[in-house]
Amino acid sequence: MSTIENSQVNKYLSDVCSYIKYKECHEEIKEELSSHIYEMSDGYVEDGLSEEEAIQISINHMGEAEEVGKRLNVAHKGTPDWVTLLLTICFINVGIILMYLIQKHMPYSSSFFHKSIYYSILGTASIVFLYYFDYRKIKKYSVHIFVATTLLSFFIISKGDTILGGSVLEIFGFSFNFMEITPFLFLIALAGIFSNWDWNDKRNLFISMILLVIPLYILMITPSLSSCMIYFIGFMMIALQSGLKRKYALFTIMGIVIIGIILIWTKPYRMQRLLAFLNFASDPLGVGFLNMQIHKNMHMAKLFGRGFSVPKGTFPYDPINEFILNYILYAFGWMGMIFIVSLVCTYLIRMIFMIKRIHDPYGKLLISGLISVFTVECVWNILMNVNCIGLAGIPLPFMSYGGLSSLFHAISIGLILSVYRRRSLSFPVSNKINE
Repeated sequence: MSTIENSQVNKYLSDVCSYIKYKECHEEIKEELSSHIYEMSDGYVEDGLSEEEAIQISINHMGEAEEVGKRLNVAHKGTPDWVTLLLTICFINVGIILMYLIQKHMPYSSSFFHKSIYYSILGTASIVFLYYFDYRKIKKYSVHIFVATTLLSFFIISKGDTILGGSVLEIFGFSFNFMEITPFLFLIALAGIFSNWDWNDKRNLFISMILLVIPLYILMITPSLSSCMIYFIGFMMIALQSGLKRKYALFTIMGIVIIGIILIWTKPYRMQRLLAFLNFASDPLGVGFLNMQIHKNMHMAKLFGRGFSVPKGTFPYDPINEFILNYILYAFGWMGMIFIVSLVCTYLIRMIFMIKRIHDPYGKLLISGLISVFTVECVWNILMNVNCIGLAGIPLPFMSYGGLSSLFHAISIGLILSVYRRRSLSFPVSNKINE
């Protein structure tokens, strides 16, 4: 029996939905309510009532359409997470201000300040668009996204240094490096692939290892060990959320760690760069040069900063990207840096807690992967800017200058807010009626 076969049920469901402003949940609510009505009516029919009487009693048992509709409207409001949204806007604007200050008070000829404005406008527009976009439409294209990203990555790699070397791809005056966003694309694809994954099937375990190894191989030959780390952590987060057993996760982590150690050990410069923060004073003009400069700037920093004008030679490295926190420390002092780091920590904690409120399995996996990227990037960038971890080409989201990566940070937030807006979907309607 369906809702179309009975005008009573059909009218009741339409009346209920007329009080629910969030139209995207109407179909799910109708399906859930109709199943409850027909389950109850079947019981009444078995007790000897006619089908029409049984359905009417079941509808009465559900409650008045207005009352039920208003309760469900409250449960399905679809409001954004205002804290995450406001902090994102705050970070975007802080990034623009920092780019302006650096360009004005440091000897840069590049127009990165103006480009940062363009990227910020594009990013903000992406967030707004994706907030209203139904993220569930991406799910059916998950395999396509994974395959397309893989093929495009190999194509770009085959082009050699013209794209991946010192110069990146220039389109309309903007710099693009596709390899910077491959971890995002692979993780978005994995969320859809693993949303209905049977981890008890041994074949699926084997396929999942292929899905892990292929992107890692691509990112390794780029080469970008930091991107490898980001993708691996995101992969494990999504896999564990989708039901991967901990023993398999442990074996996988151990295997990747061993391979990572071997790769780093066979390339001495990687080991030296990674461990330079432990003893940078032993080679202050060589491998420990950047760490020594960070150390000096930390000791020169004042409580409320040294001003925006930076003497020549203070920053021998580029502060607009991964070392933006070092500039904040110089210009605004320890109080400024502590304030920014506190906001970043609040931002991450807020997003992590958002995961628990998502009921759609696919949505939970999607934001788990994206939030893991933000967490790794923010934590690593903060620690390396105070010489507590090895240096890596990892930017601070939104505040560091970036091209396509900055845009994808905004796209990620847009998808996270899109999932959170629909957090009440795929959850029993009967529970919401009783709330």
